[in-house]
Amino acid sequence: MPKLLCKTVDSFAIEGLGTIVLLEDSKEWRIPADEVVRIRESIRMLRPDGSSIKTFIKGLEFALVRGSDQMAIELPKGVGVQDVPAGSLVFLEREDADPILWDGVRASFESASENLELGWRRTRHRLDLARQAIVHETRSMEPPLCFSHFEEHLGHNELECALGILESLCESFVPPPLIWELLASAAESMGLDERAGSLRECAVAIS
Repeated sequence: MPKLLCKTVDSFAIEGLGTIVLLEDSKEWRIPADEVVRIRESIRMLRPDGSSIKTFIKGLEFALVRGSDQMAIELPKGVGVQDVPAGSLVFLEREDADPILWDGVRASFESASENLELGWRRTRHRLDLARQAIVHETRSMEPPLCFSHFEEHLGHNELECALGILESLCESFVPPPLIWELLASAAESMGLDERAGSLRECAVAIS
């Protein structure tokens, strides 16, 4: 039976992906803490006007909003931004605590494996945010910084190496605290707590 998850906060389109729906803070979610939201899980979205749409979760993303991560879901092609207005309710199609996949097959994923994939997504997102911030901060540098090694490591999912490349690039200029915080957040998501602490000390030192 449908199980209420949360409300939507916003939705927007990304070229090449589709419609991304930002969900309210996970602290406000209505499902138990030991239940996870899964890719390909069937969902029903109840709009504020009382109409609804049935679809599924194509992907799970993380968005940095006001300094904190918020979960966002990617919807399949055919579902537009106008189909999911802010304030819509997201219901999970479940049999007890078990998700129902879009093709009707009950989920049989190993939670540990799926959580690992989500962890990688979170780390990659934070690393990419840091890269974007570095590009913006050094936009007037000549010659421009080279990110080819970073992209190579990221492409092979060598996330700790990618973090190291960004740290090395930061030696070429004086990064603002935001960049150090993004790098620390990426390190933290990989379980590198000591390294995250050192990076945050860099942020404090120049703030």
